[in-house]
Amino acid sequence: MSIKEAAMEFGTKIENEHIQIRADIRELGEVLTHRINAVDNRVKELDAKVEARFTMMDLKITDLQQGQQRLQEQVYALQEGQKGLQEQVHTLQEGQKSLHEGQKGLVVGQTEILKVLVAIQRKLDVN
Repeated sequence: MSIKEAAMEFGTKIENEHIQIRADIRELGEVLTHRINAVDNRVKELDAKVEARFTMMDLKITDLQQGQQRLQEQVYALQEGQKGLQEQVHTLQEGQKSLHEGQKGLVVGQTEILKVLVAIQRKLDVN
């Protein structure tokens, strides 16, 4: 084999190797593209799941806020009822005070009547 033939054979081998490397690079590029697409699809799935969870959490938060609002309204209604009861108790206490004052007045009046009766009795006893 001559140098020319050896050079041609070497050149052919290099060209074949270059073609094989290009084919391998294309194949690796396709594999990489498939992997990237798979990762992209997985990211989209995860994004959809996360979005669904956020939507569910938003609904739960909304429900909790509505429940809290209802509880606050109930507490407010109870406080208003308690204020009404306190006013009634205050009114009853004022009535009791008035009755107590009336009783004091009656006792004082009865005491005065008894004093008058005792004075009359003494005058009758003296005569």
